[in-house]
Amino acid sequence: MGPRQLRDAKRGPVLAFDHFRDFGPKGPDLRAFAPLLARRMYVSRARLLMTGMTRDEHNEALRILQLAQKAPPSAVGRGMAQIGLSPRSVRASTFRHAL
Repeated sequence: MGPRQLRDAKRGPVLAFDHFRDFGPKGPDLRAFAPLLARRMYVSRARLLMTGMTRDEHNEALRILQLAQKAPPSAVGRGMAQIGLSPRSVRASTFRHAL
């Protein structure tokens, strides 16, 4: 949540996030936690959803975002805090939230 583009790198932009939660391989199963989104992502092999979500898919996405609301900044964001900056203070690109 709260993405900020810091700079460009060889493989794409370097981003920092105000809130970042990595569930890793032991995190909740998307098929159980958000079955409608899981079906849409896995069956159609979608990489991202920006438009066209149903109300129920949107509600599932909001539930996922709620899990990240209290998460700390991303590793890049934590490094910025050590030098007195916050990801919010960086004014590079402005990202639109999909939800």
